[in-house]
Amino acid sequence: MLGIGVSRVFGLVREQVVAFYFGRSAAYSAFIAAYKVPNLVRVLLGEGNLSASFIPVLAERMAAEEPAAAERLARGVLGLLLLTVAAVTLAGMAAAPALAWIVAPGFDPELRALVERLVVILFPTMALMVVGGWCMGVLHANGRFLWPNLAPVFWSVASAGALIAFVGRIDLEPVYVLAWGVVAGSVLQLAVQL
Repeated sequence: MLGIGVSRVFGLVREQVVAFYFGRSAAYSAFIAAYKVPNLVRVLLGEGNLSASFIPVLAERMAAEEPAAAERLARGVLGLLLLTVAAVTLAGMAAAPALAWIVAPGFDPELRALVERLVVILFPTMALMVVGGWCMGVLHANGRFLWPNLAPVFWSVASAGALIAFVGRIDLEPVYVLAWGVVAGSVLQLAVQL
């Protein structure tokens, strides 16, 4: 409960920082559009299926004191996830032009081109978050709840921190700073759980 509460507070702070830098700008609309697809895939692969199938079975094996079977299951699922997310990530990045048309149909060509570039940058976050979902499942099955629920704090800090630290200090548009901050946050969120 503490981890979830703290992560929600940091999420609110992140949203306020993002609103300060972008408001209702076209660039932020492009970011939101670009993040839709990898986020949807992450929810389907990482949260939906893992929560419904992997975590209960792993917890059952752990409760039955079958550590070898539980470890084989966890490693097998991780291997399958890594192959799946690698293929989906590469396909998503390659399909960025088509995805930009799907998620941003009313955008002008210049803004749709921005969506396309952001899809390429943001798509790997899906893979990182899905593997993070696997980590969360393993940690929960082992009775460890604090770190997997605190991990989103690092995502929020990196996302907002990138804007605070780099906008106006490096020669990169703020929307790209945000996108790379989200990628860095996804790496940190996974690393904390590993």
